[in-house]
Amino acid sequence: MTETTFLILISTFSPNHGYSIAQEITEMTDGRVKLGPGTLHGALESMESKGWIELLTPKDYFERTKKYVITDLGREVARREYERLAQMVELAGKAMKE
Repeated sequence: MTETTFLILISTFSPNHGYSIAQEITEMTDGRVKLGPGTLHGALESMESKGWIELLTPKDYFERTKKYVITDLGREVARREYERLAQMVELAGKAMKE
């Protein structure tokens, strides 16, 4: 999984919309990762088609923003990726001590 995909996925643990997801990722990475609209929306569509996130139904006719939230499958995918990354950090730490 790419870093961008993982960051977008963890940004949907609470219902979130595109612009807010991009802002949140920029903030959580101290400006290191900045997502353009094309990258973000392409990734959201891909994750939705995989069943990792779902589009929430607008509460009323006037709500225009598309909000996404992580699914149970998406939570499992995020957990597995977290475990993989944690193992990588552990291995790097061991290697750097040698």
